[in-house]
Amino acid sequence: MVVGTTPYQDRKEAYPLDRKTLRRTALRSFFMHGSKNSETGTSIGWTWAIAPALARIHTDEQDLSTSLGQNLEYNETSHLFCTLVMGVSLAMEAQKCDPAEIRSVRTSLGLALHSLEKTAVFGFVFPWLLTVLNAMISGNNYLAPVIYGAVLLVLTVILRFVLINVGYRQGARIFEKIARDEDRLKKACTIWGVFTIGALIGVSGVHYWFTGNSALSTNSLLSGNASPAFAVLGLGVTLLLYHLLTRKNWTLGRCVWLLVLIALVFGFLSLL
Repeated sequence: MVVGTTPYQDRKEAYPLDRKTLRRTALRSFFMHGSKNSETGTSIGWTWAIAPALARIHTDEQDLSTSLGQNLEYNETSHLFCTLVMGVSLAMEAQKCDPAEIRSVRTSLGLALHSLEKTAVFGFVFPWLLTVLNAMISGNNYLAPVIYGAVLLVLTVILRFVLINVGYRQGARIFEKIARDEDRLKKACTIWGVFTIGALIGVSGVHYWFTGNSALSTNSLLSGNASPAFAVLGLGVTLLLYHLLTRKNWTLGRCVWLLVLIALVFGFLSLL
């Protein structure tokens, strides 16, 4: 017998997990990435986080051993959305699904959310947020640190306790929805991020045009020189990227190389 692949002996569905157990799992998830290594990823911390819930689901010791074994296999998931994957996994465990199926959903969903986290949160939300907050700080608006702390509180604390309940209620349906729309979501986040930064540049240029004040200009943070000409150039490049991403199906990587080429050309021209 190979631990982690043997079907469960007790196929009777477990009683629903109480909120206290789910909250305990979410609380333990804060320490999940402390055990990350190149051999097993985050599986040790992952298994430790959900172990109390698994113990309530599997009353048969052999089934519990099988469940713990398949969860200790290599696992890699996101920081912010890990409890959503935990909720889905625990829902499937409670339904006594085949361990191989649970492992497949856990791995696929974890990688999908990890990719979406990089695209949506670290590729769009944080760059946009920091740009806006830097502009607020330049204007001596001291609410910027408060807003940043509130966003971090929502993303790193509150979100964990919300998502584990959502994942447990929805079960494998969450996986089906995300797997179906993953590519569309990543592309939407990419386009949204590019277009939003371009809009910020344009707004800052218009602000400078009418007021002549660069203290609140987001453009000054991006270029060091708040000018309407730069704003027009930024909007032009943004519209070009928007066209390439939506009409020509360019990847973000190709767009980045195009931006590097444009920067080199303008840098060379500025030396003439």
